[in-house]
Amino acid sequence: ARTWRPTRAHEGSEAVLGRIEEAAREVCEKAGCDLAGIPAVGIVSPGGIDRASGVVLDAPNLGWTDLPLRELLQSKLGRPVVVENDVNGAVWGEYMAAREEDAEGSDLLGVWVGTGVGGGLILNGAIHHGPLSTAGEIGQTVIAPHEPTGLRTVEDHASRTGFSRFIRQQLESLPDSVLRAAVDAETGVVPAPELQRAWMGGDELARRTIDRVTNALGVAIANTVTLLAIDRVVIGGGVTEALGEPFLDAIRGVFEANVFPARCRSCSLQMTRLEADAGLIGAALLARTEARP
Repeated sequence: ARTWRPTRAHEGSEAVLGRIEEAAREVCEKAGCDLAGIPAVGIVSPGGIDRASGVVLDAPNLGWTDLPLRELLQSKLGRPVVVENDVNGAVWGEYMAAREEDAEGSDLLGVWVGTGVGGGLILNGAIHHGPLSTAGEIGQTVIAPHEPTGLRTVEDHASRTGFSRFIRQQLESLPDSVLRAAVDAETGVVPAPELQRAWMGGDELARRTIDRVTNALGVAIANTVTLLAIDRVVIGGGVTEALGEPFLDAIRGVFEANVFPARCRSCSLQMTRLEADAGLIGAALLARTEARP
């Protein structure tokens, strides 16, 4: 069973948590089970997470800072709650799905491209948080250190927010691009499916945008694989799903040109298999693990 609620983060954390509680109770009713009988609940959230305490340290998209998410939801739901970063949860879901199919390897890098760019690391068969709890934030790694704030990181270049900004700027010199009509009048955002159609249609601005995005992602992935010698990378998120296999191929080309040593070119770059359900599945699996005696 499944259900859905809009986030409406602008209404504040209490309203968001109220909708989470409503959704949890509704989906239990649809599934014909009692919430009180569920051993544990898994929740994934954007932003930095203190896994030990279940506190959301900083989630700019939601406007949350030091929010005790686990404590608040346990109070509302009356069940143990496991809180994890959303991309970590998605990458864990992908890792476990591959393991079910007897995929080899205990390490995995996940990169999720959407409104922002997030990452997650599985090392030695477990999510790697690091001593400071925030490992994996590949989107915040700097690839253009001499540029001003807003143009320095992988996320600045490769996220939907970042490439939409680039498109708006480039329309001054390429006013006839078909992407002009794709820019949302209110938000300034260009939907990834529109970018994909323009790219496949040979639009010059779309090509430049894809080059910029895939360069940032390919270099960041190459740097991470060079550093950790990981042999599997999964790339997901709404932008990735919309742009499809040609997008993955372009990232792979940049990756292979930059990774070191040459043997690391054998690292497998794959599209997400669970797509939008990856985070949900990962959260449920983490809760199941937590609930085991």
